[in-house]
Amino acid sequence: MRRKAKTLRMQSGRQATLLAISSVAAAVMAFTPSSFSVAQQPPEPPPTEHMTPPSQPPSTEHMTPPSQPPSTEHTTPQPTQQCPRWLVIEALGVVPPSGSPELGLFFDSIVKKTQDLHGNGQVGVMRLEYKRPKYEQVFQDKKVKAALTAATGNPQPQGQPLPTGRDKLPDALLAGRDDGVKKGLVQLRLQAARCPNQHFILTGQSLGAWVLGDILPELEEIYPRIDAVLLSGDPKFDSSSPAAARRPDQSGPPRTVGLAARALGPRVPYLPQALSNRSQSYCLDIPLDPICATPQPDVLTGKDWATAFRACTPADVGLKAIATAISQCGHVDYLGLYAATFLGQPKKPVEAPTPPRRNIG
Repeated sequence: MRRKAKTLRMQSGRQATLLAISSVAAAVMAFTPSSFSVAQQPPEPPPTEHMTPPSQPPSTEHMTPPSQPPSTEHTTPQPTQQCPRWLVIEALGVVPPSGSPELGLFFDSIVKKTQDLHGNGQVGVMRLEYKRPKYEQVFQDKKVKAALTAATGNPQPQGQPLPTGRDKLPDALLAGRDDGVKKGLVQLRLQAARCPNQHFILTGQSLGAWVLGDILPELEEIYPRIDAVLLSGDPKFDSSSPAAARRPDQSGPPRTVGLAARALGPRVPYLPQALSNRSQSYCLDIPLDPICATPQPDVLTGKDWATAFRACTPADVGLKAIATAISQCGHVDYLGLYAATFLGQPKKPVEAPTPPRRNIG
């Protein structure tokens, strides 16, 4: 009886292993982190240069043993395998609390609109890969708690001004921004070189918006291939920028800047002038997004800002708490419908940068 049970367990284990390998293989074939369809391209013939003569046995160096399952690690697409005509780049923000889903509605709306405009087989999706900080490392940091206490400003009704300086922001947030800029710049340049005819729709939310905004000034060579820049909840938001956008039903926070812009100073310009007619950055005021809007005299009191911030940091992470946060926290209320509408509007082409003149004496 024991031998029969042991045999059944071994058979079940083999079936589970085969099922896991099949699932991993299917995920590798799907390739991208978001669901989309891409046109298949016929494989190129193998190069003849450096081929091993027929008389020699094929080398087994660096070959993966047959017993190992295929890797699921995300890799950048190779041009001979996949170069969809349009590529949506997604830069996500802070990793959500355990048990909470990724904030994907903003990105999903943009991807769907791009597919509607150009066809599913012509659109790909790639996620910007960097070390994203965890929710707890940012929203529960002692520096954030100190800023909330100061902003409440008892007994001053306007609240104390938020502290400024790099040392006043959470270390994990700054480390995520630095890592995102470093790795994101390399990833985008490699992708542009591998697929020279590809056009890009750059999308970023929260910290991901900050990362993209800091990368853009270094990507001038691909400006003509950037069809749109769509950001939401940017800690570097600047309401004075031409890219600062409002939802049709909202006026948006006037005369305000994001948390990072307040602490570190605004980015000048907020977004490149060459991309101004194809860039939108959204910051909500109903409900208020406390990441891209900070207290200003006669605009937003410190107490109101602190209240809005606490609405985005529920003590519980259960379904009820998440549903409450979504309804009350402006930072997670970006559905992307207005960004999708902007994406469908005609835009003036971006001219290629003029190379500097050389003086010939």
